[in-house]
Amino acid sequence: MENIVDYILKKMNKNNYIPQDINLFKYGLNIFIRYIIFFLTIFFITSFCGNFINVLLFDFTLIVLRFHCGGYHSENIYTCFFLSVFAMAVLPQILVRININKVINFFITELFIMLQIIKKPIKNIKKIYDKQFIKKMKIRKTIILVIINIIYLFLLYYDCNLGKMVTYACGINYFSMLNVIILKWKGDNKDVCVFR
Repeated sequence: MENIVDYILKKMNKNNYIPQDINLFKYGLNIFIRYIIFFLTIFFITSFCGNFINVLLFDFTLIVLRFHCGGYHSENIYTCFFLSVFAMAVLPQILVRININKVINFFITELFIMLQIIKKPIKNIKKIYDKQFIKKMKIRKTIILVIINIIYLFLLYYDCNLGKMVTYACGINYFSMLNVIILKWKGDNKDVCVFR
């Protein structure tokens, strides 16, 4: 990945960019290539295993929840990559095979959604947030969770398997949020990771 980025930067550097621009381009290209590799890996695993629509719905729901509610962020790029591929490509393939009664599925999903509405969003400790952004994030999180709940109810009525994928995404994200809180409490930084 680094070799690809260096090659592209050499081609771009013929325009005599300043060093700050080169560093910015390098950062952006690394992220871009990492996402391409990540999504291609997920696409190939999902295509090979099947259940493409179910996994796509699971991934979309999980990405939206992670963005608005937060969750665990690995410090290591490789650990992050493998955990993300496992959570977004392998885990849904396993979970889709579990049979849950519609009524139980409904109560579990509502519980996960309510817990995420009540819980403060988890922030990435590497990023800096101002109070205005945090306030907007809390409101947006609640709106997104209500919309996901409405979509879930429709999907549960239409196709139980699609509804289950939303349930599993809500559960995975909630446990990811819980994981961050537990890790911070163990490190005696109880309030560091939670928005105020």
